[in-house]
This record gives sequence, C-alpha cells and structure tokens, in this order.
Amino acid sequence: MSNLIDLTDVAMPTAAEGRRVETLARTDAFELKRLSLAKGFEIPEHTAPGPITVQCLVGRVTFMADGEPNDLSAGKLIHLPTRVPHSLKAEEDSVVMVTKMAAR
Repeated sequence: MSNLIDLTDVAMPTAAEGRRVETLARTDAFELKRLSLAKGFEIPEHTAPGPITVQCLVGRVTFMADGEPNDLSAGKLIHLPTRVPHSLKAEEDSVVMVTKMAAR
C-alpha cells in the first residue's frame, strides 16, 4: 500500500511555539519527519543512533555538523553518518524534512 504525502501542506509555527514536528512515515527501517521552524528557533546539539538526511524545503537554516556550519536553503540536503554531533538554527521561517535510518 502506498501513502501519498503532500510536502507543501505545511502549517508554520508562531514565534511563541518555535516549531512543529510531524511524523510523515515510520517503518522499522526509517522515520520521516517534517519540522516547521520559526525564525530564530534552535535545536541544540545531539546525535542520532543511525544515519540521517536533512533537506531544507522552505527558508534557510544553519546546520552544524561535527562543529562545521552548513548553510541549508530550499533544495539543499545534507547526509550524516551515525552519531555525528549536530544542531540547527532557523535563519528564516523554515521547513526541513528529516529522514532517520535505523542503526545497523
């Protein structure tokens, strides 16, 4: 069975909310989330137990990976291997899609 997802159907958070997180799909192998972020919202440094990708759909974020800044604007994607420290700051109202793969 397929599940069609409209990536453009996004409810942006208010500045007071900071972010909205939606799980779009989940299996034993991966999890797909859409994060809507108000300008200035920050996700502190953390790691993931498996590989991840982060794709900017709208806006612009600074994505720190292993201490290195990466400017992600709409259409850009970054891939990280397992347990790489990373954080994120929304430079504009932004939407990112995060895919978390299961740890091997």
